[in-house]
Amino acid sequence: MNWKWSALPLCFALGLVTIHRLKSTSEYQVDGRHFQIPRDRIFNARIPWLPAPSQSSFTYILDFAADPNLIPPHRILVQSRHDVCGRGQAQMITVACGDEVAAISSFLNFRKSYPIPNYPMEWDYYASAPATASRSESDGIQVASCSPISPNPARAKGTAICTTVWNVDGLVLTLGFEEHELPEIGAMRNRAAAMLLSWKVRSP
Repeated sequence: MNWKWSALPLCFALGLVTIHRLKSTSEYQVDGRHFQIPRDRIFNARIPWLPAPSQSSFTYILDFAADPNLIPPHRILVQSRHDVCGRGQAQMITVACGDEVAAISSFLNFRKSYPIPNYPMEWDYYASAPATASRSESDGIQVASCSPISPNPARAKGTAICTTVWNVDGLVLTLGFEEHELPEIGAMRNRAAAMLLSWKVRSP
């Protein structure tokens, strides 16, 4: 049999796989980086009490909710540095923006701090980090900012909601989580980064 004819079924099958993949993914571009993301991982719903994200950003689901009618508990907002970075921001954001260099030693021990004296409605967590010329080892690096919430169906165990912000491939990622999940923050960051990079379209 002519090899050209025998190769046709294989080419046809590969074509179907490619078409199926394109139909089951959505393309996003942020700061010149292209991503093909499974559509079931994209979170497009508008949450009224959160600010609307910019057109150059997208949100993907890290962990699905047990009840599909509820908001997924862990969502990752991916943004350009140009939409996030500026002066007078929290240390966590300046690190994510590359304006401050920091190497976190461990996500096991955290220091809790209230940035505003006598104001219990906002607090930060700092992780261990090596000392620098401008920072002692005991200072650590800010890795989360928290505020209290009332328990609700989406966060039945929640007494406080926290946010962590960090940098992956030059982009700024934001993740919300419950305070009791703080020991898992390092693992969640790593999973989120690996997931995002697996969807990145490499230049030929």
